[in-house]
Amino acid sequence: MTNLKQDVSKEILANIIDILESQQAINLSTIPVAKITSITDYMVICEGRSIRHIQTLAEELIKSTRVKVYNKNQIEYTNDLWVVVDCGEVIVHIMHQDSRAHYQLEKLWEPM
Repeated sequence: MTNLKQDVSKEILANIIDILESQQAINLSTIPVAKITSITDYMVICEGRSIRHIQTLAEELIKSTRVKVYNKNQIEYTNDLWVVVDCGEVIVHIMHQDSRAHYQLEKLWEPM
């Protein structure tokens, strides 16, 4: 990853974390995955308190990031307990506590 791309990715990541924190996302975790996969540079995993909170986090993330430079967001509702928002350089997993415990994405994506 070039220095410019790395700087842009870190800026996008910081903005996404700010948005999620402002909406009271719980247990935010950031995983750098650029050396593991070419899909994205970072994964962010967080929890919502309820199904409605999970939906609100995803909707606010989409709304706020579309105003910024990266207009390539995609949202996928895997189910009510897990929403994935693709912001290009950062993929965000917004999960219910039970889903997060079940799928253990941090273990799956931890550096090998």
